[in-house]
Amino acid sequence: MYIPISEDGTRKTDLPSGINHIDFKEGILTDSAGTQTVLRRALKNNDEDYIRSVAVFVPYGTKLTLGTEVPVKVNADEGWNIFENVAIEQMTIEIPFAATPDTYDFQIVASTSRKIQLKPLHLKHIDSRNGTATATANAHAGFIERNCPAFNHQTFVIAETGGVNGITYKIEAILHSGGTYVEIQGDTAVAASANDVVAVEGAYYRVKLSCKSTVGGSHGEVTAQWIGQG
Repeated sequence: MYIPISEDGTRKTDLPSGINHIDFKEGILTDSAGTQTVLRRALKNNDEDYIRSVAVFVPYGTKLTLGTEVPVKVNADEGWNIFENVAIEQMTIEIPFAATPDTYDFQIVASTSRKIQLKPLHLKHIDSRNGTATATANAHAGFIERNCPAFNHQTFVIAETGGVNGITYKIEAILHSGGTYVEIQGDTAVAASANDVVAVEGAYYRVKLSCKSTVGGSHGEVTAQWIGQG
């Protein structure tokens, strides 16, 4: 399988907006910022000519170009996009969005077989944060904020770990149609040394978890985790 592997040995699971390019012949993924990630395999090192099947997980609306001689251009569906019985050496992934942070969930599996042998069913991505809630009791501070257009099921785990002051959290989201944040989980209290788990169903373009202390002038210690599945 031809899979991008980051320097630390893990699979690359996000891309920035703009034009990202995969050269299967050389075994290199170059993102729009110029950062390169090697693939686990390169066609030139395995006496192989073409990639014959590709499964790629990208946000809805991403522009995919397969091949260069007679390129096939498609607008990606949300989640996994599977192409079989193709013959390509290169692929371009153009993400037209631009938000902060400028990262978008991505995975790819490519093969020299005409059929994808390993059909991915879903993507699981984990984003953890450790820190301190705001000192005032009347102002939330953003804690986890991320783009999530490819996920239909999301879970937040929020824990107060300081053992002294409780915290309050809320969850907001931006719809695929755009606009400003709307509240999807109102102010919810978590006592000192306690935790809460909340599931968010439905697809959103972006989500944000905000936290604050319940005691003015005193901090609450927070550990939070976001888990998304498509």
